[in-house]
Amino acid sequence: MEKREKIIFFTVIFFIILISTNYVSAHSGSHPGCFENGCPSGHATFLPYPYNCPWTDSECATAVGLSNISSCDVRYQDLLNFGGTLAGSIEVCNHNRIIDCNQNQIISYSTGGYTAISSIEYNNILIQNCEIKNFNQGIVVSGSFITIKKNNIVNNMGMTGEGIFFLDSSANVIIEQNNISNNRHGIIRIAGVVIENLTIKENVISYNLGTGINIDANATIKFNNITNNKWGILATRFNNITNNNISFNYFGGVNLFGAFNYFADNTLEGNFYGIKANGDNNSIIGNNIIKSNESGIFFDVYTKSNKVINNNITWNNKDGIIFKGSSSNTVLGNKMSYNNNSGVYIFAPIFALNFFPTVGGNNSIIYNNISHNNDSGIIVHGTLSNNISLNTISNNLKKGILISPMSDIGYFNIIIAENISLFLNNISNNGLGIFLNYTNHTNVIGNKISNNNQDGIYLENSPNNLIINNSIKENKLTGIKLQSSKNNNILNNNITS
Repeated sequence: MEKREKIIFFTVIFFIILISTNYVSAHSGSHPGCFENGCPSGHATFLPYPYNCPWTDSECATAVGLSNISSCDVRYQDLLNFGGTLAGSIEVCNHNRIIDCNQNQIISYSTGGYTAISSIEYNNILIQNCEIKNFNQGIVVSGSFITIKKNNIVNNMGMTGEGIFFLDSSANVIIEQNNISNNRHGIIRIAGVVIENLTIKENVISYNLGTGINIDANATIKFNNITNNKWGILATRFNNITNNNISFNYFGGVNLFGAFNYFADNTLEGNFYGIKANGDNNSIIGNNIIKSNESGIFFDVYTKSNKVINNNITWNNKDGIIFKGSSSNTVLGNKMSYNNNSGVYIFAPIFALNFFPTVGGNNSIIYNNISHNNDSGIIVHGTLSNNISLNTISNNLKKGILISPMSDIGYFNIIIAENISLFLNNISNNGLGIFLNYTNHTNVIGNKISNNNQDGIYLENSPNNLIINNSIKENKLTGIKLQSSKNNNILNNNITS
């Protein structure tokens, strides 16, 4: 090879190496497409788009609206038509970053652009004042000490369509004062992802096609307005849910599908289920207003040991509280009134009773005020060993208390209710006071049963029951009526007309 050709050859090789070196130094880092140290001024621009970085730090600040521009952590793909709006994505690529959009938009002009802002495995991140539209995912995060504040996250309706999405387990996360609306899902996590010490507060989460909030454990959810989603909140375990307005969610306000959730001072109105519980040891305690839902509170089959205490459960289209094969629950000190069916309905499906005869039993309904319901105050169908004591049950249209069997269609399989305890209740001004139908071994002791429009106590096909020390006064028909009911002990009752 001649000397001149060698010089040309080595010159070409040198420039290839130089270009490669510039590319590697600009784009090396833990995340492809991220500039770990921002957009350095005077960076070489001869590499083809999108691998060049024509922006200086100040130009990035103007285009994207970042308040902290020491690192312009931006993924340089689809950066078009800035003018106060970023038509593309921001990817955080280091710890201790602030993304402040100053009310500017991050928008995807393509259908379901992938992610507006992502921060994966970085800590001490603040994302605020952004309007995020038309992406598949609005904000994707994982890490620790993350705050997402005062953003407007709307119309993210891509294939999965999350407003805020937790990709991996995280800790010490605050989501506050955002509007998260019209997405497929509001705030959601991958199944199995745990967010420790998560606070979701003072957000508007509405009109999402799926779930407003879907979280696992150890979250505080408070002072949010959660409306018109499919489900308002799906919560697994050890969550503290207080002071929220959860309304008009068309599958349900809240689904507690785990254990040890605490739920207080919330308003649930106009949902299908106000609360649906598929787990155990949940506490629905204190000043929840549960009104005008299809059903107020629904406990599903095989759940147990839940507490419903001091709530106002009114004007629901079906029952105030339903226990469907749910056992060992406590209902204490609630007001249940003006429900279209009953105040409390306890039953168990035939398939469950055939395999587990005690399912739906051992519930305690005590110290409640149950009135003005359009069916009965309390209905128990085909379950064992429920305790109904110290309640005021009045002005219900049909019965104060109805105990009856559970049967399948055609009455081929009938499960009789047994071992029910009715102690020290005040039962007045109902259609009928207490009706025992196909009921055995039930104790009716120390109740005040008065001014009911039919009988005080009526037994039909119900043997071997104990009726003792009741005050039965001024009922319009019979004090105690028996029909096809033998071997009952009826002792020391005060019966007056």
